[in-house]
Amino acid sequence: MNAKLCMPEFPRAVIRREKLTERMHAMAGPAVMLHAGSGYGKSFVMAEYIQRFQEPYIWYQLDRTDDSMEIFLCYFEAALQQHLKDFRFRQDGSEWTPERIEGMAKQVLGELERWKGKLTIILDDFQYIQNEHLYDFLNCFIRFLSRNIRIFLLTKGRFPGFLTKLLLQGRISILDKEDLKVTKEELEKHLEYQDLQEEQSEAYAPLERIMYYSQGWMTAVADCLQMRTWDTDLLHSVNILNYIQYEIWNGLCRREQIFMQESAALSVLTPEICNRVLGIEDAEEMLEHFVEEQLLTERGDDLVYQYHPLLKAFLYTRTEKEERLEISRREDMLYRKRSNFKRVISFAEMEKPSCSLSCFGGICVCEEEKGITLHWRTRKTKEMFGYFWEHADRPLSKDEVIEALWQEADGQKIESLFHTTLSYLKRSFSEVGISNLIRTDNKKYIMDSSRFRSDTEALQGLYEKWKKGIFSRGLEGDYQYLNQIYAGEYMKEIDGFWVISRREYYQKLYLKCCKLLVQQGRALRLHDLNVHILKHAIELDPYSEELNEMLIEGLGALGEFQLAKQCYENYTRLLKEDLNITISRQVRESYQNNILRRSG
Repeated sequence: MNAKLCMPEFPRAVIRREKLTERMHAMAGPAVMLHAGSGYGKSFVMAEYIQRFQEPYIWYQLDRTDDSMEIFLCYFEAALQQHLKDFRFRQDGSEWTPERIEGMAKQVLGELERWKGKLTIILDDFQYIQNEHLYDFLNCFIRFLSRNIRIFLLTKGRFPGFLTKLLLQGRISILDKEDLKVTKEELEKHLEYQDLQEEQSEAYAPLERIMYYSQGWMTAVADCLQMRTWDTDLLHSVNILNYIQYEIWNGLCRREQIFMQESAALSVLTPEICNRVLGIEDAEEMLEHFVEEQLLTERGDDLVYQYHPLLKAFLYTRTEKEERLEISRREDMLYRKRSNFKRVISFAEMEKPSCSLSCFGGICVCEEEKGITLHWRTRKTKEMFGYFWEHADRPLSKDEVIEALWQEADGQKIESLFHTTLSYLKRSFSEVGISNLIRTDNKKYIMDSSRFRSDTEALQGLYEKWKKGIFSRGLEGDYQYLNQIYAGEYMKEIDGFWVISRREYYQKLYLKCCKLLVQQGRALRLHDLNVHILKHAIELDPYSEELNEMLIEGLGALGEFQLAKQCYENYTRLLKEDLNITISRQVRESYQNNILRRSG
């Protein structure tokens, strides 16, 4: 009996939740529910709360056997006796009528009135309670509980319906999984990030990796902290996979297991797509069940659902690659029938080699498996590929392509040039094992972009990650990787009018990445690297006010006041000579504050 009435012990490596426990302590009402799925740290947070505020408490660890009025009251009586030595329930052996249940609840409340100080009652794993008599007992108990007594219900799964009325009355407060997620600030503090000096850039990478893969799920965060191995990929952690199997997978019926692992292969998880691709009729019912039971499944806008990345990784371990490929093919066929080319996955040629595509510094296509670089028969063949890539997955008419590529050609020869060049383009890809790259649909031409792993997508993905604060290689490594991707102008050898705006877009995107690196470098005090990044960025955009201001500040942070002064004067001269404008007030004030005043 003592084991069920003891607070669990937790490893010291687990993160502290000071702000969360303060919030719990300040919550209004006699009851607080911690409502989240497995592994969100409900019990740990409760234990930290008890240790921090040092208030008398009763901890009752529930299990399936406690869903009985007699057993529950037996343990509840023993728990109360820890503080009320003479307490005994008056039991007469009669049926559990509403009157008798209310009388039992009021007996406890009457005894607790003798307790003058504060008392915290914790019912852990409350989801095991399904008994209507117990619901009635607790409903009455919470309704009339005095202010000095608080009860905490720790539960996962569906919200207990009997508490709805108490919730509306303000008698119960709720903390859900969003409240219980570990924050970046908490993890940063745990790693003592601000105290690191020489290894700051290395420290930042694990911090971001943990947050990216765990999404604040306490079990995953704790696993990383206990391993103390930041390069370990959480997606393949044996501890995490075993936890998901025990806490989630084993609780599903066989049909739910099959549905979950098959639906994980879909690129878009909606009830309609699941029903059509998997050949079932009740996908929405099962997905809603996963959400309500809090099985690492979330529902977004427009009935689009999402599995947690670590759950998806677990499901992949239980599915053969061929099975996932077949499901993806069926999904692909569905999108094609609907002419939804944005969603087309194109698995028709999946067994054949894919290509890497470099657009920065010039167009280069390489078949990855054999390492063969594509040979362009003519300059116009390469230009046609570039135009199709620029408009990938969009149907193009023959006239559109001709207008872009042959503006000055003789009208009688244009159509012949178009078909010859298109034939050369298809043959070049066929020689490296890729057929059906460009298909014809209703007299229009569509190039399938899914066959390529491109540097443009890599640059866009890098920017999106860095915008979220995810830097995974150390700042210097990230900058080197950025320059490996952006090796020069977009489609440098192409002169067509259609490429100009896109070329400018990617140069601006590269410069945005540089600015994000510099902002992060400021926080890590890596001023030497910042100056190096900014000098290169200004070569691409010498008139940028923001870049020049950041460079002047960076030189000032290094104590290079003379170089900062030269930079300021050169920028002032450039604006005057080339654009006939004066330097902005903001840059002038920044220069005065960061350089002139500091240099005396």
